Amino acid sequence: MTAWMQSRIDQRPGNTTVLTDDDRFIDRAELCTLVPYSPNHFLRLEKAGVFPLRIVLGPKRVAWLEREVFEWIASKKVSAPTRRCDTEPPSKIFFRPRLNALGPLHLAPQRRTPNGD
Repeated sequence: MTAWMQSRIDQRPGNTTVLTDDDRFIDRAELCTLVPYSPNHFLRLEKAGVFPLRIVLGPKRVAWLEREVFEWIASKKVSAPTRRCDTEPPSKIFFRPRLNALGPLHLAPQRRTPNGD
């Protein structure tokens, strides 16, 4: 079984991964529970080279190597930027009085235009 799994992994472009006895495959449903992205977003990340490549198991079946996914998650936690309130740039949303179609004035959020209007 391990030889078959390794043969599937070897089909990925630029592959250098060697399976160990502790490795296992995870399917799309399990991947989505670990990382809350859509299947299309996973595909975009894979094409950009920032997410582990999928392993084709059959004509309509793909999986990911669990170890690679957990390594990717760990790298995201380390590289996540820390945000502080005093260093945040000011918001580009401001409030301008606006006439409501039903009557009184109220404050409605509007985006600033590039010329400041």
